[in-house]
Amino acid sequence: MTESYVDPKLLILGGPDRFTRQAERLLGQLGYTDVANIDGAGDKGGDLLATIAGTQWVFQCKWQRRGSVPQAGVNEVSEAMDYYHAERGVVITNLVPSHDADSRRQALARIGQHIDFWTGTDLMQLWDQNPDRGTRIRLRD
Repeated sequence: MTESYVDPKLLILGGPDRFTRQAERLLGQLGYTDVANIDGAGDKGGDLLATIAGTQWVFQCKWQRRGSVPQAGVNEVSEAMDYYHAERGVVITNLVPSHDADSRRQALARIGQHIDFWTGTDLMQLWDQNPDRGTRIRLRD
């Protein structure tokens, strides 16, 4: 793997605000369009909206210094999917989902709501597999 702005170690150091911006940048490089940062009060549980191949996605970014993502992260993205009429949802985390969060994701899948987890390791793999990653983005501090 090549060093990048989504390296799991850098994601922990960057904190929650930078984490969402890094995820937003990665979505653009992965070919998502109409990427919108909606993070803030009244966001209905979503932090980022994006479209790829005609499919609307909503993303909930959960940065944590340690531990695992709680079930609340899945519930938030589920609420955002309903509100924004998104077909797919993702909880993006720099760490890993908790057992309760994964159980909730599986329960929602049984009723047709598709939610994925993208961990820090997944983000790095997505970046590494991206053919456009050779086009380096020079980030400012």
